[in-house]
Amino acid sequence: MGTPPQPDLENFLHAPATDVAAIAPATVMFAAGGTRRDAVLNGHDVSHFNLPLADFSIRRMTETAGNFFKLGLRNVVSMAVRTTQLAETGPYRDYIIEGTIKTLGELALPYYRQLGCRVRLLCHDDIPEFAALADLLDTSTADAGPHTIWWIVARSNEQTWQRMIAAAQGASSFAEVSQRYLGATIPPVSLFISFGKLFVSPELIPLPLFGEDVHCYFYQRPGYSLSEQEIRSIIYDYAYQRKTWVSDKSGRYAGLESQRHIWNNGPILGLGRRVGGFWYPANAHDEEL
Repeated sequence: MGTPPQPDLENFLHAPATDVAAIAPATVMFAAGGTRRDAVLNGHDVSHFNLPLADFSIRRMTETAGNFFKLGLRNVVSMAVRTTQLAETGPYRDYIIEGTIKTLGELALPYYRQLGCRVRLLCHDDIPEFAALADLLDTSTADAGPHTIWWIVARSNEQTWQRMIAAAQGASSFAEVSQRYLGATIPPVSLFISFGKLFVSPELIPLPLFGEDVHCYFYQRPGYSLSEQEIRSIIYDYAYQRKTWVSDKSGRYAGLESQRHIWNNGPILGLGRRVGGFWYPANAHDEEL
């Protein structure tokens, strides 16, 4: 079944969730960032791991996952911990791992139950410290579904490539490589939502997750929180505004001359400026900076 006729954006933002679900993709890669900034802006101490801070972050994340699920997405893939954090050594690395295990496990279980979703940890066999967390998530959410939060871990970008090369040995299809790499069957990611600077890396876009065109969106408010309205806006753009291909291109360039001022003066997406210790898009809210 094809995409329904394009509705007006304002109507779409207030349409029944079932209408949005009809055109929503199956899987989103939600690469949130700026979580410590979000915590500071909401009055939390980020100088050390503490339960209020951890609870704040996982609650924000699961609220957003719930918004995705409500609007028809069935799979939310997110980084459990960044490779730069796992590259740390000594007590600080232990602190990172222990905090991740507690936050995604014990603290998060009540929120997972509220969502009624499965939760799984992907690619953890390369990092033995996460084995117990993977078992906890498997057993605690075994009877939930059909929605799933997939936490993914990678020791390094190099290890991501090594794992992919190993998964590809003797494989004859993308589906086979994906299953071997992930240890699970997940519909390919077609929507990538991230924070801040416009960049990607092997850990954020492991190829076995991306079997088709992936549409990317970058929000600029720190943290895990995306409202239902914001997600609806993204899905509207994804499903309607970006669907520009037509088989008959005979009339596509009609009126192009009247658009010359747009195409001759287009912005470069990704340019930014420093705001304190952080990056922010150029020409965005200039009067506030």
